[in-house]
Parts: sequence; structure tokens; C-alpha cells
Amino acid sequence: MGFSIKSSDGKPLSEEALRRLIEVADGCQGQPQVWIVFKTAFPYQAVSVHSTEPPAKAAAQAASDLSYFGPMVPGAAPAGFFGLRKVTGTTFYPLPGQVATVVLLDNKGKEVASLRVTPPGELPDVQNDIEALMFTPSSIDKYAIPYLSKVLGVAFAAEQRAQWLGSGAR
Repeated sequence: MGFSIKSSDGKPLSEEALRRLIEVADGCQGQPQVWIVFKTAFPYQAVSVHSTEPPAKAAAQAASDLSYFGPMVPGAAPAGFFGLRKVTGTTFYPLPGQVATVVLLDNKGKEVASLRVTPPGELPDVQNDIEALMFTPSSIDKYAIPYLSKVLGVAFAAEQRAQWLGSGAR
């Protein structure tokens, strides 16, 4: 016996697509429910997240390669969590308060980027808000590659690693 889970266009969702959508919904903890607009081709990139179906449906109709899925119920957000700072090795330090923006400077003090962190209770802007940053090849290998392997497969993770770290990186 089998079953299939379908997106708004009535087509079955692949296992990879569903994994990707679940990961996006997990980033919406604290919302009662969400609908996720996504690209219908691998790697099923999220385009936007909505708290009700009508705006998700409208956003998905904007292009032929988009669909939406929902409602998904992300679960409660942890109270009083402000983030962690990890130093080289295995030490993590809780941040003392909520972070709204992360500003990155180059070695001369010039701004490289100003990145928004989704405020508690708001839907993330999945194209622009940040959830994490990684600055070393070690962090890519410890966190990003295992995550991508789990969600989108080993081949995709290997392609991304080669793109980010160069084809000669081991």
C-alpha cells in the first residue's frame, strides 16, 4: 500500500521536495500554520512563506515553475532563545539578547553585507533573511554538507561543496 503527498498543482511531491518544505516550515516555528511557495524543479527552492492560503496561491500563479504546499504546522517557538555563537572547536556561547541584523565588514572595515534575522513571531523572507552563517571550510564540512546530504542527497551536497570550496577541496 502506498500514498502520495501532492502540491497545489496536484502533482505528487518527491521525497526531496517534501524534505525541503519541512525544513522551511521548521524555520517558521511559532506560526500557527504556513503555506510554502516553491520551485517545482530540483532543488525545490523556497520562494516565499505565507500564513494563509490565498496569498500563497497568488504567489504560485506568478510563474509556471512554482507551486505551493500547506498548511504545515511548524510547532511552538522556544521561549527566550536568542541564538548561539560558536567559536573554533566545540564551544557555544548563548547570545544575551535578540539579534535583528548581522553586519559583515571586510578587513578594512567596509560593509560587505547587512543581513536581517527574522524577528520572533514574523514569517521569514526565505529569499533574504538569514538563519545561519558559516565562515570556514570546517563549518561547511561539519554543518552544511551533512545537512544538504540529508535533505537533498549526497550528489547535490558534493556539487555544492565543490562550488563553494573549489573542486580541489577535500
